Amino acid sequence: MNVNENLRRQLSCASKRNHLLIVHTPSERKSLKLLVARGVAIEPIPGAFSLKKEYERMNPRVRERARIKAIHKLHPDWTFCLYSAAIAHGLQVPHTLLDATHIAIAKGRNWRKAEPTIHSHILHDPITTISDGVPCTNISATIFECLCATDFRFGLAIVDSALHNHLVSRETFIDYFEQHTRYRHGSRQAHTTLMHADGRSENGGESVVRAIILELGVCRTRFTS
Repeated sequence: MNVNENLRRQLSCASKRNHLLIVHTPSERKSLKLLVARGVAIEPIPGAFSLKKEYERMNPRVRERARIKAIHKLHPDWTFCLYSAAIAHGLQVPHTLLDATHIAIAKGRNWRKAEPTIHSHILHDPITTISDGVPCTNISATIFECLCATDFRFGLAIVDSALHNHLVSRETFIDYFEQHTRYRHGSRQAHTTLMHADGRSENGGESVVRAIILELGVCRTRFTS
């Protein structure tokens, strides 16, 4: 079996597991770069590869999880935040929000943007956790950041899924919100979303539809667990 055949086999195995392939030798990287140039493989992040067709067929949430896992292997000291942390926590993140992977950095730390699809954000809450095997912002911080950053429809899908899966209680999140909302950009939007969250929604699509109905003024709901 030649090098290319072996690498194709490894790429195929990684794709079946919904993983990206990380190689460690210059010769393997060179061979994979040639496969990328031929349109056989793709390099979604520097140093991590996949079969192009298999990668494009992945569900966007599965694809982002594969990126997160690969980035963690390449940079084990990085902490994931925002929508990437939400994926790690198992939340229903709308596909539209998964065009980049989000990394939290400490205040004052310099960040060199080496990859356009990896975005950095200031880490406001130093209490982090491990979820799905990777370091990320804690569940309350993750939800709060997501609600501040996105609109009502998408934010509702995220917070509804947290309540539905009992990842955070109503009381815990309200308390966290009250402690961290001051002077935070987007906190008013986050509060509006929070007040309409409902753990009875079974999936993100249902939450988005309910948000549209609420925006049209058809009905009103209150925060429930």
